[in-house]
Amino acid sequence: LSEAPTSDFTVTVVIGHKTTEDGDVTPVTRDVVITAGTTSTDFTVDTLNDSLNESADDDVFTVSVDSTAGGDFEAQPTTPAAVETTINDGTTTDAPTLTLTGDASVIEGEAASYTLTLSEAPAADFTVTVVIGHKTTEDGDVTPVTRDVVIAAGTASVDFTVDTLNDSLNESADDDVFTVSVDATSGGNFEAQPTAPAAVETTINDGTTTDAPTLTLTGDASVIEGEAASYTLTVSEAPTADFTVTVVVGHKTTEDGDVTPVTRDVVIAAGTTSIDFTVDTLDDSLNESADDDVFTVSVDSTTGGDFEAQPTAPAAVETIINDGTTTDAPTLTLTGDASVIEGESASYTLTLSEAPTSDFTVTVVIGHKTTEDGDITPVTRDVVIAAGTTSVDFTVDTLNDSLNESADDDVFTVSVDSTTGGDFEAQPTAPAAVETTINDGTTTDAPTLTLTGDASVNEGEAPSYTLTLSEAPTADFTVTIVVGHKTTEEGDIQPVTRDVVIAAGTTSTNFTVDTLNDSLNESADDDVFTVSVDSTVGGDFEAQPTAPAAVETTINDGTTTDAPTLTLTGDASVNEGEAASYTLT
Repeated sequence: LSEAPTSDFTVTVVIGHKTTEDGDVTPVTRDVVITAGTTSTDFTVDTLNDSLNESADDDVFTVSVDSTAGGDFEAQPTTPAAVETTINDGTTTDAPTLTLTGDASVIEGEAASYTLTLSEAPAADFTVTVVIGHKTTEDGDVTPVTRDVVIAAGTASVDFTVDTLNDSLNESADDDVFTVSVDATSGGNFEAQPTAPAAVETTINDGTTTDAPTLTLTGDASVIEGEAASYTLTVSEAPTADFTVTVVVGHKTTEDGDVTPVTRDVVIAAGTTSIDFTVDTLDDSLNESADDDVFTVSVDSTTGGDFEAQPTAPAAVETIINDGTTTDAPTLTLTGDASVIEGESASYTLTLSEAPTSDFTVTVVIGHKTTEDGDITPVTRDVVIAAGTTSVDFTVDTLNDSLNESADDDVFTVSVDSTTGGDFEAQPTAPAAVETTINDGTTTDAPTLTLTGDASVNEGEAPSYTLTLSEAPTADFTVTIVVGHKTTEEGDIQPVTRDVVIAAGTTSTNFTVDTLNDSLNESADDDVFTVSVDSTVGGDFEAQPTAPAAVETTINDGTTTDAPTLTLTGDASVNEGEAASYTLT
């Protein structure tokens, strides 16, 4: 004061934030007294040491005079200007204190509770990496995990829990101790991260009752006939030994033609919690309502698993077999030989997925792919699967030709054209055709060559002859023919060797041999000549044919007698005394 008061002078001082927060300084209004007879007094304002990273601009607070009283002055003085004070972080980094507390013990199957606490609230989210690990526990007691727990900005603590597993095993407390510890921290906008607190050890107690796992059975409420209904057995915790469930599949309103009643064991393996299984239904192709087709799947008993007690059997599942929205047809398959030796029979089988109640007729088509009629005979024929049976065998005969052919040249198909009968809801889809390759085999085949012709001919005429192959060549086939004497002479026929060609794609050719007309009286025995095959080439056969027998042809004198022609020629004139010349021919 500019002069001493004669009585105590009270100044009401306000400490307030400018850019600070409550963690920096405590805002307060307080009285400061200048005692009578003195002119001044000192006072202090405590600042708080936090761990946050802050610039000078972030930490300014004000000290101001709000009012004054007393002093026995004629009038109260004018309020002075406020003082602004900046709080600096100082030269050392500060870290908050982090503590971890939690349950010392927990009943198995319950959750143990833990709390992470900071000595001051972070300015940003503060993440603590927590490790839950085994000390004497196993995975069936608690699940080891590393997880992040966040203390939100502006708060100083967070609670979290650790779930324990109810393993139904008999264990002492010494067997079940796990640890919760802090591995690392990040964030919070502190000058430095806090030191990790001590780990907490928690003991899992078995409790006072024996525990049994829960067993559930779930499955399809309905299934289309002929399909498999799916079911799942689930145990609430993994057994430490194989856990066997005896399942009963039984009729409610079904019959044996719908589903097969059976008792079977389904095993949930040690260390797993569930198993899937299926129940096959039968497709009987009969029109039935859902009420007629209900079967049950139930649990009869359980064994094993190393549980404290066996679970209670779950409720049975009822499954309805529906006919579906489509009519059912059996499956028809066609199988057969992929290859066959030419001239042999290829074998085939038609098979139905279920036996017909009446004869089932299949119209089969045998057709060419790369074969020709000389390889196989194309035909459409009916094959019957008798009532009460599911298959029938049939054969297709192949033809043995003599042509050189690769497998690509000799492929035929056997296919299903249509089906009838069988008393099915619908006829089956035609199966895929079977392709069969005709192989030439290990032996070479030759065609048969025949030579036929006139047994007799009138002299001077031309007898006819025919060369015939048993199958058409694929290239021109040349036959070397020999016309020769047996009892004839040069005046009867002209001996000759000549080529006769059977053109590709044909099986025969005709040719003639000219005879000579003489005037001699001869018996048939005197005039016989032969036509024979000397050799053959071409035709693209596996082998050349054997030469056929020669043909003998007799030249007859005919029904008219033949006389030779006699001519007389001579000199038209002669000198007297000379001899005239003449010729008889």
